[in-house]
Amino acid sequence: MMYSHDARTSIAGDFVVAALTGIRDKGINPLLLMDKAGICRAVISDQSIRIDREAFTRLILLIRESLQDEFLGLSEKVCPVGSFAMMCHACITCKTLGQALERCIRFFGLISNDITLSLRQQGDEAALSLHSERPTTPEGNRFLIETLLVSMLRWLSWMIDRHILVRQVDFDFDEPPYLNEYHLIFPCSYRFNRLNNVLYFSTSYLSAPVVQHPLTLKPFLAEAPANLMSRYRHDDSVSALIRKRLSGLEPDEFPVFDAMAGWLHLSTPTLRRRLKDEGTSYRGILDAVRRDRAIFHLSRNELPVAAIASLTGFAEPSTFHRAFKKWTGMTPGAWRVSKQVASEAG
Repeated sequence: MMYSHDARTSIAGDFVVAALTGIRDKGINPLLLMDKAGICRAVISDQSIRIDREAFTRLILLIRESLQDEFLGLSEKVCPVGSFAMMCHACITCKTLGQALERCIRFFGLISNDITLSLRQQGDEAALSLHSERPTTPEGNRFLIETLLVSMLRWLSWMIDRHILVRQVDFDFDEPPYLNEYHLIFPCSYRFNRLNNVLYFSTSYLSAPVVQHPLTLKPFLAEAPANLMSRYRHDDSVSALIRKRLSGLEPDEFPVFDAMAGWLHLSTPTLRRRLKDEGTSYRGILDAVRRDRAIFHLSRNELPVAAIASLTGFAEPSTFHRAFKKWTGMTPGAWRVSKQVASEAG
């Protein structure tokens, strides 16, 4: 049996027991599914045992397939298997994250009448609310809400290829016995016994361009739900600070590496080492910023490709074509056409 004590790569036993609530209520022996997933049965009585993340993912898939329910039997109405994938296909053609989220909320309303999503904006703060109309057991309802909020956060971050930093999370249930686990999945402040379940984040994310497309969606869905349960990384990294700095500048204002190191109050060797530790480079960040701007303008069909090349810092359209194909596997023109066709089809 697989189990682990490393909090970075494992799941608390409390989550395993909660995940089994729905299938137990349907009369299916949870121990048999645990055996198939490779999870130690002792977790049922000793929830201090930590479970390997991959084994937990297998358990979720087994429950989902056994019940044919993506809500894992934790809501009154079944959510048919394939619903999340269809929602992703429906949203992948949106231009901005805000548009994708609005479409997601409408899609959610079609598949569930007891779990509802809504979005509210006030000032520079966005609030994404999730309401459970007819909860099951307290443990099952808590796990379903936790899972849906985490999955939404991972999916939205993937859509814009940026980690969305959540300012605060509200929950409509009591403080869980495994509160110390929350800093791994919700690295921010949180409040319990509130009127609703809410993710609070900056409205600036809503205008971020959707950089994913149908070609990248296929591998993303192939890795689900494992990629939706991965540990959330709070993006206070050096690379995030650099991206934030570059986002407010025009391409011809982008500082050279030495100047950026000075702005961060780091030596050039230290900055180079820090970026390497984060798996990136200054050149890679510059390319990512240019790519995001190019996709933002291409998705609007307002400017010719040559003008977009100039806006993203390329003196020659041919150089821009080569760079864009390297980033996305498609030329700018082909990407724009594919987005138009997909949007019309959707």
